Amino acid sequence: MGKQQESNDVRIMQMITAKWISKPLFAAAELGIVDHLKAKNLSPEEIAEKTGSKPELLKRLMRVLTALDIVEPIGKEIYSLTPLGSLLCPDKMGPAAILFNSEWSDMAWMNFTDQLRNGKPGFESAYKKTLPEWLSENPGAAKIFNAANSMKAAPIANALADSFDFGRFNTIVDIGGGTGLLISAIREKYPDKEYILAELPGIIMEAKKKFPITGTSERIKFAECDFFKSVPEGGDIYILCNILHDWDEKECGIILRNIRKVMNGNSRLLVIEMIVPDDGSFSISKLMDLEMMVMSGGKERTRKEFDQLFFNGGFQPDEIFPVFSEYSGMLLSISE
Repeated sequence: MGKQQESNDVRIMQMITAKWISKPLFAAAELGIVDHLKAKNLSPEEIAEKTGSKPELLKRLMRVLTALDIVEPIGKEIYSLTPLGSLLCPDKMGPAAILFNSEWSDMAWMNFTDQLRNGKPGFESAYKKTLPEWLSENPGAAKIFNAANSMKAAPIANALADSFDFGRFNTIVDIGGGTGLLISAIREKYPDKEYILAELPGIIMEAKKKFPITGTSERIKFAECDFFKSVPEGGDIYILCNILHDWDEKECGIILRNIRKVMNGNSRLLVIEMIVPDDGSFSISKLMDLEMMVMSGGKERTRKEFDQLFFNGGFQPDEIFPVFSEYSGMLLSISE
């Protein structure tokens, strides 16, 4: 066997067995191993006791986590958490490790090949309902889902607040902005602006708990909103951050046209999404595209696909700029 063939064999085997890495990371986060080690260095027996695991099996997991640089041995069978491993804590990427390796996510992906044939999202085939419907009935999973999304959104929000000039706009409207993470980041830098957080009623209730409301002095208004029906008026700039990738072209068109109805010639729409490279290069956006396909029937889009989507919605791009990692900002105005 030649060296190149051997290298290719190893490479394809690593791809095939990728879950042999992701599942141990899932276990470290799900069982709270990283949490316990963050607080104190422990032996496998102590970790097993704290996590309700069998010591002889846990030792084998710890051996893999050591090889992955998640933990490191100190002395004789005492483990500490590495800087890389600390990223699996609940306030970092732990919720994402749990989310993408959860049983319900795996069940949706089990229908992936069927979806390629019949077009029905894998999640809906597995659970006979949409992801939002299922999450509303499963609060534990919804908590992990929301935590993982917040983890992903935080660096994007901070980078956007730093890279984009919101000073030219007086009223900033975040459509589908969750509990206000993006607004918080922008307000930190632009405290004198007016803000409107537009979300579904249940999410608005949660958002209000995170802001110290003292009348209108906080300059934040909360608007109950279903963007498939209408959006608040009065914005100088409207923001859609990681929203359009959840939906297909028809649904995105409804969202965009509802926003266009309340805009004037001076207002703008800012869309923050991944833009899929249209060449053969590797991009996390190409993998995320399959995740969106399976979970919701949504998609990540190329620049050409975005241009067509915006044209159909009555918009034209004025400015495109990098935000964070593979995320870009697309500033749009109303097309004539």
